[in-house]
Amino acid sequence: MTLPPFRICIDGEHGKDSAVNRGLDTISQVLEQQLVLLTTPTHGQINRDGHDGRHARRAFPGAPAGHLTLRLSESREVYGGIRVDVLPTEPEGEVWPPMEVPVGRDILISAVGGNGEDGLEGGDGQDGLRGENGSGATEVVDATGGTNGGRGGDAGSGSSGGDGGQGGTIDIVVDDAESNLLMAIDWDVRGGAGGQAGRHGQPGKGGEKGRGGKGHEWEVQIGYKFYCTNGCIGASGSIEPRSSALVRYGSVASKQKTEMIARLTTQTITGDNMVAALAGAAARIQASRQPRSDPGACRCHGGTGNCTGCTAKPVRQKLRRTPGIDGEDGMPGQSITTSLIKGHLGRPGTVVIVVNKADGTQQRYSTIYKLEVVDFVVQDENGDSIIEPGEHVFICQIKVKNTGGMPSPARRIPVTFASSDSDWFVPVEDEEGRAYLPGSIPPGSSAIADGRIKVLIRECREIEMAPVGTEFFKQSEFTIKATMPWLDRELPLFEKSRKIDIQYPCQLQNFNQLATVAQGSRSIIKFEVFNKGNTAVGPGPDSGLPRPIEVDISFPPDSGVLQSDTGEWIDTVSRVLPDVPGRRSVPIQQQFRINEDAQCYQHIRVVVTLYLGKPSQPAGEGYKEIVTIQQMQISMQISEHYVFQQTSSFLLVTNAVTDRMRTQAIRRYIQEDLNMEVDTWNVDLYGCLQHRDPETDEAFSIITKYPGRSIIFLCNRFDFFGRGLRTLSDFCDPMALAEVLVTGTNCVFLETADFQEHERLISSGIFSPRHKVAEVDRTLVSSERFDDVKKLVAAVRDGKQQGAAPSDEYVFPIGKGRLGMASPRSEMKRMSRYLQENLPSERCIVTFSEPELAHTSPVSSERRSDTQKSEASPQIIVSMGLPYSGTVAVVEPCRRGRDSVVIDPLEKFMITNSIPLDRRIALLWEPQLTISEFALDCLELGFTLVVNREITALINSNALIPAKASAAEIRACLLINLPSLSALLNRPNAVNLRTKPNGSIRSILKMALASTRPWKIRHRFSKQRSSTEELLHVSITNFLMTNDCTPHDITQFFQDTKGINSEFDATHRNVASLITKKFAGLVKRSEHAVNKGTRNANEVVGQTTWMDPREWDERVEWAKRKMQAIRSDEEAARGILGRMRMVVERAGPNIR
Repeated sequence: MTLPPFRICIDGEHGKDSAVNRGLDTISQVLEQQLVLLTTPTHGQINRDGHDGRHARRAFPGAPAGHLTLRLSESREVYGGIRVDVLPTEPEGEVWPPMEVPVGRDILISAVGGNGEDGLEGGDGQDGLRGENGSGATEVVDATGGTNGGRGGDAGSGSSGGDGGQGGTIDIVVDDAESNLLMAIDWDVRGGAGGQAGRHGQPGKGGEKGRGGKGHEWEVQIGYKFYCTNGCIGASGSIEPRSSALVRYGSVASKQKTEMIARLTTQTITGDNMVAALAGAAARIQASRQPRSDPGACRCHGGTGNCTGCTAKPVRQKLRRTPGIDGEDGMPGQSITTSLIKGHLGRPGTVVIVVNKADGTQQRYSTIYKLEVVDFVVQDENGDSIIEPGEHVFICQIKVKNTGGMPSPARRIPVTFASSDSDWFVPVEDEEGRAYLPGSIPPGSSAIADGRIKVLIRECREIEMAPVGTEFFKQSEFTIKATMPWLDRELPLFEKSRKIDIQYPCQLQNFNQLATVAQGSRSIIKFEVFNKGNTAVGPGPDSGLPRPIEVDISFPPDSGVLQSDTGEWIDTVSRVLPDVPGRRSVPIQQQFRINEDAQCYQHIRVVVTLYLGKPSQPAGEGYKEIVTIQQMQISMQISEHYVFQQTSSFLLVTNAVTDRMRTQAIRRYIQEDLNMEVDTWNVDLYGCLQHRDPETDEAFSIITKYPGRSIIFLCNRFDFFGRGLRTLSDFCDPMALAEVLVTGTNCVFLETADFQEHERLISSGIFSPRHKVAEVDRTLVSSERFDDVKKLVAAVRDGKQQGAAPSDEYVFPIGKGRLGMASPRSEMKRMSRYLQENLPSERCIVTFSEPELAHTSPVSSERRSDTQKSEASPQIIVSMGLPYSGTVAVVEPCRRGRDSVVIDPLEKFMITNSIPLDRRIALLWEPQLTISEFALDCLELGFTLVVNREITALINSNALIPAKASAAEIRACLLINLPSLSALLNRPNAVNLRTKPNGSIRSILKMALASTRPWKIRHRFSKQRSSTEELLHVSITNFLMTNDCTPHDITQFFQDTKGINSEFDATHRNVASLITKKFAGLVKRSEHAVNKGTRNANEVVGQTTWMDPREWDERVEWAKRKMQAIRSDEEAARGILGRMRMVVERAGPNIR
């Protein structure tokens, strides 16, 4: 808790206080209250003008602060206290008693000038009075006008703020030996603040004008008008009376006119002219002032007067007196536009520090000293530049700078450890834990503290040890402080923090071991112990602080043993290391042996522990306590040796990441559900897929060892001998893959995360051109050349009937059309369509080659050979690809969760579907003796997919299907166009069984027949579809009759087939969709997951297609580059294997 300072105040008086003390503020309030509007008559009239506002007086300035001279000295009563003596400046000045400042409190001398009084506000002018309203008019008197409003009073002027008073003067006297007391004193000699500007008053508003008196309107009777009636008496004489109707009409019209005139005409009267105005109005309308009787004839009888029969009607006149005129609004008062300003800030005072030297002289200063840390150095105890737990550190070379205005105190100031953000630092409390700042550092100069601060880094607790596989490292920040003597206070602006790294000088690094080791093999582990410090660490004489350094290596006893220095095989080896030079490392090599019966595909962990003696131990002989400073785990996979078995149907290719549960799950399914054998090749154990025969030293790809079988690749990513992440597809030679696929081998790539990078490999496996377009012709023999495409198609069909394998590539020239030589590109596309339509069961790739005219030798055309002539003309090149029944598929990683023992149903299906076609057919005929029910369902569904694909291709083609053909012709047609179905129906063993087909075969045949039936209206008109349906109907009928099916059985079979699909049922139309739905149900996935989670060869290259020659050549170049990359990885891996294996004869695979 910070104590409030001890205040000594000689501040100047504020201007407002000066005004109050003089009573001026009270007078101003009284004047405001007495200011009223006078209404006394002036010359018989009331004065309606407002009074002017009052002018403000001038604001008082602040008074200057006083002067004080005081002397500081150490208290004689209490340690740490300060005595203050105020020295008089005048002989008769005020005498201050001595003051004792309590311990821990600062002294604040306040000599601030008084603040100026705020400017006053001028009075507001009064508003003028409202003008008097006029009186209203009557029948005899006019209205009077309103009077003008009074003028507003002028605004009163305000005043500017008063100036602030000047700060005071302070003289502080202190002896040189006690200048440390100045740290506790502070002062304030600011000038007073100027008062805020006042405000002028607001001018009064003019009085509102008086309103004129209201006008007056009324009606009076001005005379009479006579009108004829039916009773009018005519005059004597010869004048005949008019028609009474006309008289009455005229009388009525005249009456209405007179009344209108009288009603609309209003006479304005002013003054006393009302009588004359009424007479004039009567005369204008010829009205009689009084009613009279004229015995003469009236108008209706031709006279000009009225008779006694006329009616007299009174005439009324509207009269009006106008309203009085309004007065004018009064003028507003005058405003004041002069600016008012804030008072000026008072000038600051002065402080003079008088230091009495020991020699009797005095030095004067305006500011005190100010010490700041510039830098310091942290040194470890043993000088290796590494700060480790249990070691002392020294904070030394503390550089400070005096940024104040006088020398620092003469006394030495101790510097100690202040604080830390952790508990790693333990301060040393005695003199070893202090350094001292030198005294009397001149202003602006720097100095180095004497001595150094010793701090202990505590030892590492067990719970704080670094996790296995990591290095111990802590970072902590600390600060130092300086404490002023006598006052026992920390110097401000002195704290400086520094972060240091706490770590051990030695560490384990650069581990080098094989990722996979075989059962019964010997290998080595290499690593280094690196010294990060500048000096040697160890027990020898080169180490400045001799201490032991040891390494323990522990091997799982159920998996293998280590070889000790004495040649003994044990599970734990301890090594005492010599001195490790600074910034150097000591290599360690440890040989180990894997047990013959170690579990395969388990990942063992070898633990390496590094120990180091404590840094603070007594010198000499005897036991040295050591601590664990680092632990590392080395993971290695144990794999079985590769053994080739003639009876194996599968090759499982694994890597260093493959775990034991995963391997066992795949093996269990193959051995138990499929009743087949599987070989295993670990790419990390042998460095690649290439195997070198020890007898012939001939290298070949291991996959070529499995023609007509199945190969499973686990394509998860793994680090391959430090060359980066790889998948098993990166080691597949495209040429070798194409070679083995042609022999009937099927491949499936499980756990494939990226389909795109595998599609190119699959495409290369289906079509693997070995030569560039320009080189193809030179590699072909005569039997692979044809005159046109029709002969090529005929030869391929004939070869299939004879059971001959097709060649890889064929060529034939581009013929001339009616308009000359056709375009090679257009012919390439046309030939692609022709082959697709006429060889629906084959998958081909078509390109073209053009002659290289620039390289043609100048030989006459007569002397060139046939080969030279063919090379000189454009040609179509046809490459035969993988049959549709061949399987090359990739499967996305299946999320097995925690149950890695179970293989996903989708993976089971893909593994089952990778079995070669002949073996699948054999299993379909005898399933009850060999495979599980789920595997049988997979076989049935997979074969149905293949047959459906072949039937769809045949329906969409132009292949000739004979009608009413013989049995031999039907078998030939099936063999050429539907080879998979033909193999199922014409299997020799099946024909000789003379038994009814089982449920799986019947289901396949039903789905095949349903695939030919129309499921759209337009399908009814497809001749190819109907011919295909007839072909299958006849073939299946013959097949069923051959296998002991009765006519009833056959009829029932075809009856059941009709219910599979229907063109009238949206859910049972497309057979391919029905198969996909059944597939999804079998593997327990959605149809979307089935379609997106797998990719096979038929989806990558679905049919015969064409390829640009440039793309053909690029594919050849890509295959070469991939082979070079494989060779590079292989050489690097074999080099490492050669260095790390101790028993070379057991490192290679065993092939028998």
